[in-house]
Amino acid sequence: MLDIMGSTGEAYRPQVGQLRVAGSCGCGCPTIYFQDSPDEGIEMLASAGVPDGSGDMILLLGSATGLHTLEYVPHEGKAPDRWPEPESLTPLHWT
Repeated sequence: MLDIMGSTGEAYRPQVGQLRVAGSCGCGCPTIYFQDSPDEGIEMLASAGVPDGSGDMILLLGSATGLHTLEYVPHEGKAPDRWPEPESLTPLHWT
């Protein structure tokens, strides 16, 4: 997801080795919440489409100070219990 962000993602790359999972979504999807993440100013940093034709998306949420959530958003039906391969994701651009 940081690669999808381009040069902006580089500012977050040093945090990756320090990230710890604080929790996960109760629905069974693979969404994870990071420990010691910011509580304010959360916004979508990157979004990607899942290549299976389902319309599902993956969102990376955070703020200027850190990463908050890696969220799996199912379009219809139940989300899978694991993440797709990163290289299979398609960047989504919002206008």
